[in-house]
Amino acid sequence: MDKSLIDEVKKKKVFSKIPDELVWKFLRKNKLNIKETRSDIRKFLGVFLTNKVLKKNDESILRNHISSKNRDYSKFYEAISEVSGAVKNIVDLGAGINGFSYNFLTKYFGDVNYIGFEAAGQLVDKTNVYFFENKLAKARVLHKDISEGDFVKKHLSHISGRKIILMLQIVDALENIKRDFSKDFLLSLRRILSKEDFIVITMPLKSISGRKRFEAQRTWLVKFLEKNFEIKKNTDIDNEKLIIIGKGI
Repeated sequence: MDKSLIDEVKKKKVFSKIPDELVWKFLRKNKLNIKETRSDIRKFLGVFLTNKVLKKNDESILRNHISSKNRDYSKFYEAISEVSGAVKNIVDLGAGINGFSYNFLTKYFGDVNYIGFEAAGQLVDKTNVYFFENKLAKARVLHKDISEGDFVKKHLSHISGRKIILMLQIVDALENIKRDFSKDFLLSLRRILSKEDFIVITMPLKSISGRKRFEAQRTWLVKFLEKNFEIKKNTDIDNEKLIIIGKGI
């Protein structure tokens, strides 16, 4: 790794707490171009750390973060719970600020253990402070890059008990690393699933501005899921496509 180039990318505050390994991955992809690397990291994280987000320390942050501000968490988690019922663990990959919806999670899934994984260190710190200040002892977020090699084996294989794995609006980010990366990642998840576990995948149906609706239905992903998993639910909810899958046979 070229530490000087990594440090140059991380000079901007928004990138200052991104793991070096992730920065270097995108530098190599973009032939060491700083500007294109920063652009790709933004796409990967699906987050813009605006002052509105950085200043919030309660559930109101959910209304200011780009990936969550149009999500009705009550309706969203209710739709998932209709398939899953109560579970022991919620594993949130690319968590962003979803941890601030913990009270919604307990309403629909019971007294769950929540573990999130997030590459943006600012959001990791902010969410863990929220958990600490609200005495939410069963919730935590770890500062990890989910695209690292053997991530699933290192961090998820030991989690016991019935679980839901959340992949909320991260498929496109994984595909931005390398074509079909999301397929390989999902297959690695399948190897640790029990028949009582679920994976929840969402994808945006509208652009960030909310003005343009995407026409692409990502049939490539649906066909892949039909072949390798059991699709429990496939529907549109607000501005997201929601797909719930199980391990299947």
